[in-house]
Order: sequence, then C-alpha cells, then structure tokens
Amino acid sequence: MADQSRQAPTKAYHRKVKTGCLTCKIRRVRCDQQKPSCNRCVSTGRKCDGYAQPATKSPSPSRSTSTSSPSPSASASNPPESRQLQIRPRRLSPALSAITSATPTRILLPHKNPAELQVYNYFLQVAAPSISGVFGSEFWLREVPQFCLSDPAIWHAVTALGTVCRDYDFKTRSTAGNVFAMQQIGTSLQHLTQPRSASGMDRWRALIASILFTCISVVQGSYSQALVHASSGAKIFRELEDEDKVLRKGKGGTGRASLSPVSFSSVRSVLITFQIQQSVVDPGDILGSPSIKSQDDSYSAWRTYSAPDRTAIPGHVLTPDNIIRATRAGEALIFGLSFFPALYFEELSALVASRELQLPSIAAKQRSHTRCFKEIGKTIALFEDALTSTAGGFTMGVVDGSSTSGASIRAQIEKALKYLRVYHLTSRLLLHRDPDEQNPAKRLPVLKRLSETIVDLCEELMDLEAAGYGNGDGTYLIPSPPLTNPLSMVALLGFGPAARRRAVALMRRPRLEGVWDTQLSASIIEASMDRQMESRNEYYAAIEKDGGILPQPVVRGTRVEEVDNGVHPQFRSAGFSMVFTGDRSADASIHIWRDLLDGKPPYLKRIEW
Repeated sequence: MADQSRQAPTKAYHRKVKTGCLTCKIRRVRCDQQKPSCNRCVSTGRKCDGYAQPATKSPSPSRSTSTSSPSPSASASNPPESRQLQIRPRRLSPALSAITSATPTRILLPHKNPAELQVYNYFLQVAAPSISGVFGSEFWLREVPQFCLSDPAIWHAVTALGTVCRDYDFKTRSTAGNVFAMQQIGTSLQHLTQPRSASGMDRWRALIASILFTCISVVQGSYSQALVHASSGAKIFRELEDEDKVLRKGKGGTGRASLSPVSFSSVRSVLITFQIQQSVVDPGDILGSPSIKSQDDSYSAWRTYSAPDRTAIPGHVLTPDNIIRATRAGEALIFGLSFFPALYFEELSALVASRELQLPSIAAKQRSHTRCFKEIGKTIALFEDALTSTAGGFTMGVVDGSSTSGASIRAQIEKALKYLRVYHLTSRLLLHRDPDEQNPAKRLPVLKRLSETIVDLCEELMDLEAAGYGNGDGTYLIPSPPLTNPLSMVALLGFGPAARRRAVALMRRPRLEGVWDTQLSASIIEASMDRQMESRNEYYAAIEKDGGILPQPVVRGTRVEEVDNGVHPQFRSAGFSMVFTGDRSADASIHIWRDLLDGKPPYLKRIEW
C-alpha cells in the first residue's frame, strides 16, 4: 500500500490549445496567446493577424453579420456548415477594415471542403515561398494570404494557383486536365463579376486577381494569355497609382491617401518581375516601363546598397534582414547588368566592330555597378567570417530584442550565402571590366574558371533544395532568388562549352522556379547557342568561297575555345524575342552581333518545350 501511495504523480491532462493566433496556426507553431499581439509573432518580426472566434454549433441564420446574400457558386464552395472565423478589423490594413465593415466580418472558410483547405496549405507552405523570391515576399507571404480570407474571389484564385503548382506534370507539360483548378477559376470569376463595394476596392480585387491569373497561365503554359492578364494588371495598377498621387497631393504629400488591401511597393515589385519575364518575349518593352524607372522599386536596390558596418555590434549586423537586403541587391544588380547592352547599344556595337576586348567609355558607365559588386563582396566576407569564427555554435543576431542559434539557422545562413555568392560571381562575369583582373587578355581564362564555379554552385544548391537542406524551422524565412538567372548568363555569355552546356542541362531539370518554367529558358538559350556557331561557320565559309582573308581571333592562345575559334565576341548572342504559337511552343527571333553589324534580319527558329 505504501508503494502505491508513492507512485509518481501523473502529468496533468491539458486539452490541446486551439485558440492561438491565426499566424501561428498557419505556421503550425505553438502560440503564447498574448493579446492584442502574440509575442511569438512580434519577436520574430511577423505581423500577428489576430485570433479566431470559436465556431458556434448552430449559427443563427438571422444574424446579418454572419452571411451576405451569397451567389450560387459561393454557396456551393462555402456551405452553411463552414467554419466561421472572426478577423479583428483593427489588426488589418485600413482597406481590409473597410472591406470587412462593408461585407461580412465573419469569414467563411470551407471547413467541409478539405480539398480547398489542403491546397491552400500547399500554397502557404510551398507555392507562395517559391513564387515570392526575394522581391515579392511581402505580397505573396503576408498580403495575399491575409486578403484571400476576406474575399472569396481571391480565395478561389489562390486555391487555383496552388492546385496548378502542386499538380504540375513535368512529363506531359500540361495541367489542362485539372478539373478542380478549372472549377476554382470559374468560381473566382463569378465572384469578380459581383461588385462588393463602391469605394474603388473592386479594382484592387481585379488587380490582385489578374496577378494570380497571370501566374496560373504561366504554369499552364498559356503564355499569350499570361501576357493579357499581366497587361491588364499593369493598367489597373497605373490607374490606382495615379489616383493615389492626386489624393496625396491634396493632403500635402503626407500620409496614406487611399485605402488599399496591399501596398503599392509590393505590387510594383511583382509587376516588375512580370515585366522582366516579359522582356524575354519583347526586350524593348521593358526599357520604357514607368514602373521600372520608379525610384522606390526594389529592382533599383543595387544603386544605393551598402554592406553592414563591420564595426557595429555583431548582434545587429548578422541578422536575416541584412542577408536578404544583400540578396535583393545582388539580383537587382544582375538585372541592371543584363539590360545594360540595350541601354548602350551603340557603344557595344562599336566594341564588337573594333575587335577590342574593352572600351574605357563602357567601363566608365559601370562604375556604380562595380561599387555595388564590391559592397556585396564585403557582406559575403562578413557573414563567412562569422560562420568560421563560430563553427562550434553559430548565433544569429538580435531581431526585435531576441536572438537565435543552432544548426537550423546556421544551415539557412549557409545556403543563403551560397545563393548570394552565385549572384556575386555572375555579376563579375557580366561586368565589362573585372574589378580583380584589370588586364582584359588575362581575364579570359579567369572567366572560364568563373563560369565553371557558377555552374558548380548552382548544381550544389539544386541538390540542397531537393534534400530540403536549409529550409529552417519556420522561425525565420530567408527567401532565395532564382537560379535560372545565373545559369542563363553562363550559357549565353560565359566561357567554356562544357560549362555552358552544363548550365543548359541544369535548367532542364524538371522544376518550377517561381511560376517560370525553366524549360522555356533552356530551349531558347540552347537555340541561341547553336545559332552562334552556325553563324560563325556560315560567315567563314562565305569568306573562303570569295577567296578573302579570314578574320583572326581577338586574342590567340588563351585556351578559351570561344576566343580561339573566333566565336567571341562577333558571333555572340545580341538578344532574342519570341512570339508564342501555342501552349509550350513559340517562334524565336535570335539576334547575333555579326548579323546586326551586317544589317541582316534575325534568325528564326520554332522552339518547343
């Protein structure tokens, strides 16, 4: 009896807490339930989206705040038994507060439709982080998930996008048979045709929907339709932005003038991303874009970027935000260097015609690019030193008064640094004058090794992503830039046929990078590479036939094949454009520098992917 009385006390039973904030529920982490905002969200720099009101067992149909006159499609997708969530308007943006005050404040989630909830979870966990990259994280990871909970049109567009991303078939290259996605798109369109307010909010709904439909069309391979949606979204955005400027001017230029469910800056970054992808189809279109010229867009980050101060308190330097800022600057720098030839076409034409390797006038125009390149190099060195000196236990810096450490955050930082290094090396490949090797002839073998290193790092990162390395535990999110950018630069402008072909092969690995099918990029770049050698052979054959003197390579004995065989620089690609002829097929116009100098039309080729 005495032994029985000394039994260890059993652990008190506690029911699983189901009253955490919405943000923690989505992230599937324990919430401390502090109000008005939980500490777990605040301490990690996240926005706490409030708490759900427990669903009632038998909601009264007479309560005007629980439902509004739903359309037949809404009733089908959101049955009366659906779970009802009470979103606190004061935690939302002013525009979302306006929506919830003019429409039902109880948001209906399709509790009896597990298919929608499942694909919404996939969107949050997989699709949105992939699509967002380093520029669209605010829009894709916070604003869209928040807005879709209050708007059925956006909800169904989100679930449609999540579905086509999840079910993308790399063998058939088609999602046309995805009945569920088509149903979600149809339901979304039905809701879009039903005005919800007279305050201009319907145009914001149309703008966000057009962005989602653009992504859906790209994933499905309907690029012509994607261009229509993207153009429509850009037009609506310009109208809203112009109206906002007028309202701000009336308020003396201060404060937020208009009610918007998302920020202008985040939407602008997303639309600029679309315009960059559209530039593959029409390279001239992007240069005149008012969004691109905007001084506050993220793609101008390279112009003002500076590395963190090494003398500052380490805890305030080694933060996720610092490496994200550097990665944004790195991707923006690649963007700036990629479109440099279009901005200074005459100077580059003179360079090719002169058969020189460098022109001082071109190098002078890239001083600001070189400055950013060096600043990013300082940031890489700063984080690498920290990882080396704390090999036994890495601690991330102070974020909102707290710090974190351990293998998970270290793995995230290591992977993020590899991405940053890839973009940094690619910038060096694109710079007209190498910051580390001033002699242009000696630089050529360096560029060959540089191309090989970039491809090696990209392959390593793909393997790490496939293994799930460096994804973190959900405490911090460090978005990754696409690898298609550096791989395409190596394939088009790099040195060493083996490395360039490897780059194309890596781009053909079946995956969706964001919503852009890398097979398309691989196909057009491979066609361009083939045309480079064809153009060179045709030119040399014509000269031999006429008994002329063959042009000599710019430099001899470099052991760089593109230089020794005369392909560089006259027979390099000067750009390309496409006209889509159907799903996953297009007519490509490929421009070679020699053809441009001779006044010849572009080479036409049908590509499929």
